[in-house]
Amino acid sequence: MTKKIIFLMFIISVAAYCQGYRNPPTSIRTLMDAGVTAVVDDASACVLNPAGLVLIQQNQFDAGILGLFSETKYSGLSASSKKENTSAVIGDLYFALVPQKSNIRFGFGITSPYGQKTEWNKSFTETIWAYSVPYCGEMKFITFTPSIAFALNKHLSIGSGIDIHSSTIET
Repeated sequence: MTKKIIFLMFIISVAAYCQGYRNPPTSIRTLMDAGVTAVVDDASACVLNPAGLVLIQQNQFDAGILGLFSETKYSGLSASSKKENTSAVIGDLYFALVPQKSNIRFGFGITSPYGQKTEWNKSFTETIWAYSVPYCGEMKFITFTPSIAFALNKHLSIGSGIDIHSSTIET
């Protein structure tokens, strides 16, 4: 039964194509793990799993840059269209502070988990979609995340962070 469910989920995920505004993570560790594990033992833990900050033994600074190249296609019963390839560069910064002889860790992250631009041919959106969607949309989204973690014992830690968002949307 489990194999059938996994196979069905695979088929659905292959059939569902959607660009959206979600950016992939820019942390190298997160890209390698592909979201499979919750254990993060580098400075990006301040955003992904604040309790993981206790695994860090010294101050860390991590920065990343990711290049995005997107293409979006629309195929309907009466028409089809393709959005021109767009490119973007997004980045992230993470910092973890480890006070000496302390079970407390502090972290701070700046990320851009959302935000891209989509621009269709204006005449296509006017005639085919009858103005039901904008021909151009752009989202800029930056998150600032301060966090703290505390080791309760060798095997248990707690952590918390707060996301502070700044965003703009243009259509």
